[in-house]
Amino acid sequence: MMNFNLFGVLLCMFSWTLTSLCQFHSVVAQPGGEVTLRCSNLSRVPVFLHWFKLADGPNPTVIVSMSMSGWSGLNKIQLGRFTMTSNITDLFLDIRSVDFSDTGLYFCGTRTAGNPEMFSATHLKVDDVCDEVTNVPTPILSAVTICLVIFIICLAAKIWILQRGIDISDDLHYAAPSFHVKAGSNRKPAAERELETTVYAATR
Repeated sequence: MMNFNLFGVLLCMFSWTLTSLCQFHSVVAQPGGEVTLRCSNLSRVPVFLHWFKLADGPNPTVIVSMSMSGWSGLNKIQLGRFTMTSNITDLFLDIRSVDFSDTGLYFCGTRTAGNPEMFSATHLKVDDVCDEVTNVPTPILSAVTICLVIFIICLAAKIWILQRGIDISDDLHYAAPSFHVKAGSNRKPAAERELETTVYAATR
């Protein structure tokens, strides 16, 4: 991608004397989807306008061309999966059923003495769905992590409270019999109490 960016900048610098403005964009599309590339129509006279593509080789290839015979209305031409439309100010390139082979540097413009005169350049990158899932923004991952930590802490606290309640209930069950046994040990049979009373009276 760095090579495409560098090439786009060099093209802009080279065509600066031929055009009044040079723009560079970057677009990401999904396989099987549809994407629309746009560039400004800087031609001041009716000419042939082209969409070029630069992939692996050094030479750009023409994808689709259109003759600008007039400056009113909307012109449109379709070639396979590519549809080129234009109006007074902009050029568009619609790509249907996007494939990985569509990745590359696209630019629109005219030809002057056989050399491309570029208006605008767009780097198209076709990304797989798996890449989009793995490249989740850091704030989202942080929020999910915090929620999981809070949930685990709350769950552990709830388990600790329930366990604590069971332990207290068991302590009460164990303490109750010991209390009754202790109270019963202080009681004496009625015959024994009467005998003690008789002995105490006799000594007096």
